[in-house]
Amino acid sequence: HEFKLNAFTIDYDVAFASQTLAMALDGPWNLPRYKDLLKNLDWGITWLPAGNAKQATIAGGEYLTIFKQSQHPNEAWAFLRWILRPEVQAFWAMQSGYLPVRHAALQVPEFQAYLERNLPFKAYVEQMEISQSPTPIDYHGLRITRLMAEAIEKSTIGNVSPKAALDQAAQKCNELLASVAESK
Repeated sequence: HEFKLNAFTIDYDVAFASQTLAMALDGPWNLPRYKDLLKNLDWGITWLPAGNAKQATIAGGEYLTIFKQSQHPNEAWAFLRWILRPEVQAFWAMQSGYLPVRHAALQVPEFQAYLERNLPFKAYVEQMEISQSPTPIDYHGLRITRLMAEAIEKSTIGNVSPKAALDQAAQKCNELLASVAESK
């Protein structure tokens, strides 16, 4: 009872709103929800502290892709050119809560005024200066997941014992993992 574990939740935003969690690492996409969820709290957004090597945050995002088999590549390129314009990026950021992908959006007067009225969002925008893309870590995760799925399939509908199927998958997985260790 001392730690109030009956109030524990893995939903950090609910825990934060109920004042059982002191802080949470989050992104600007949740700010619209927080306006209502946290309306009775005195809260704010701040920069991540600097580590021994530097101060940084992750720059994530989505991809806009035109596939080579696209039936409308010219129209797709026209859309990309349009959505990447600074004033469109500023509008998109103000409406969506996502960060603009171009620094030039910061020069749009309407966006500058928006940031002054929305200080939590401004804190995220300012941290774009120290953002960096994370180095992808891939230790054959997709191949290992597939091997495990195949083992489950073999043991459920393939007339292979679960132990034999999982042992075979484990051997292949260990070979993949060993290849990563050898390459370092």
